[in-house]
Amino acid sequence: MKTNGKRPALLGPEESLARMCRGMDQLADLIALTLGPNHGLILNARSGMGQPEFLTDSAIVARRVVQLPRRGEDAGAMLLRHMVYRVHERYGDGAATAAVLARALVHEAARRIAGGVNAMRLRQGIERGTQAAIRALQSQAQPVSGGDALVRLATAATQDVKLGALLGELFDVLGQHAAIVIEEYYSPYLEREYLDGGRWTARPAGRHFLPEGKREIVLHDAMVLVADQTLESAEHVRAALECALVTSPRRPLLIVARDIKGEALNTLIINHTRGTVNIAAVVPAANLSPMLDELSDIALLTGAQLLSQASGHLAQHAKAGDFGAARRAVLARQSLTLAGGSGQLRDRPAIQKRVTELRARMSQLDRADKAWEALRLRAGRLAGGIGILKIGAHSERDRELMKEAARKAVRVLDQALESGVVPGGGVAYLNCIVPVLDEREGCACEEERHGIAVLAAALEAPFLHIVRNHCRVHPPLALAMARERGPQFGFDARSGDCVDMCQAGVLDCLAVTRGALEAAVSAAGMAITTGAIVFTNRRSADLKP
Repeated sequence: MKTNGKRPALLGPEESLARMCRGMDQLADLIALTLGPNHGLILNARSGMGQPEFLTDSAIVARRVVQLPRRGEDAGAMLLRHMVYRVHERYGDGAATAAVLARALVHEAARRIAGGVNAMRLRQGIERGTQAAIRALQSQAQPVSGGDALVRLATAATQDVKLGALLGELFDVLGQHAAIVIEEYYSPYLEREYLDGGRWTARPAGRHFLPEGKREIVLHDAMVLVADQTLESAEHVRAALECALVTSPRRPLLIVARDIKGEALNTLIINHTRGTVNIAAVVPAANLSPMLDELSDIALLTGAQLLSQASGHLAQHAKAGDFGAARRAVLARQSLTLAGGSGQLRDRPAIQKRVTELRARMSQLDRADKAWEALRLRAGRLAGGIGILKIGAHSERDRELMKEAARKAVRVLDQALESGVVPGGGVAYLNCIVPVLDEREGCACEEERHGIAVLAAALEAPFLHIVRNHCRVHPPLALAMARERGPQFGFDARSGDCVDMCQAGVLDCLAVTRGALEAAVSAAGMAITTGAIVFTNRRSADLKP
């Protein structure tokens, strides 16, 4: 620890917790405004950056708060900020709920710690109660049934009725682990398209294969050659051309390789421009997955033999049996789309086996991991269905916001189909309070029982904040009404009524609800058991009470 010759300032446990509480409050006050459908609008006046920015997403709000002036408070704010962003990346939703829960836990715990309760024992009690709450959440879960439920979930995640409707339909049609590709447009546009087959990010090997002014070319009943090698000499493509020339009637030729250049590229261009063979030469981009995986999937889908050094069979020795086929191949400037691959007909068991392997690997990864998204896309392409979500807006910022909302909803819907849904609007947490309090009876330690009570009190916070953001009903009154009517009842912030949440379609994804609770407990536990904050370079603002 470098001190630059000065003694470091040190805050003890009580002062550390007090300052972290104040820092968490400052950030949580902002993030809580984004909770529920009647969220507030936050105006971020960015110094020297032109017009102010309007914020409605909790993760974006957290990213904009970079530092607080006092470092003790900043430590609490940054702890909450990291938790919010982690929840957003992992689940797509639930970040605001986690922030509200974490703040409530810290405040409830701080009161008891001030009264002499041991912080570590208190934390153990909170964690014990959390396990009871998780069991109660799981007991409330129901499978997602029907497209309407998916549309409501997507609309709640995006806060956009039309975008939510399209995403709900895409998942209803394509099912769990649906492969959704987002395409950008530079004018207001929102539409979807379904592909029978797969789409890869790829580029034409040369501009002659996609002439200027053409958006795409289509090859019908194409022969497909797939090579995991760089094609450079004329000899590398001669065998492929000879095989294409002897077909009757003559069919288009699609060559997909790691790279195509030099004499090989010139030979293909000459034959293409002369009309000897209708050729499309393509190089996959391999942005998410390794090149070998991309080529292997294309070969499997089209029924082609993957030509490579590893197999001992190279493109220069290609025979008729090495070619696959595609009913329709579409080459655009940044993509290759294949539909009706012969592998889907001739070798369906092998495709299904690979899809199963890919999904097994997905189950071992975190959804925030880019590798998970790459595996999901590969599985969707091989399974024979991809949804294209077409998003356009006047400005780049609006497009980015819509894309982020769509990605968020995709994660939520995927998890909802896997884990099920629970009553929304904070009602699922309210239904956990009694099971959590029952946990005290089997707990011998009085201080741990205090921790269980802390969690039970904090579980009311999401419900109360949603009602508070509605601004027209007193939150405790709404809570009393919901409890009086039964466990499925809550406050519908859209209508302002106390309703059966499941019947009204106000639902939350179980995985998101559970993840938000676990993240909040983890962050709160770290805050309440912090023993000291050390300032190695003291500032006058740091030492003010």
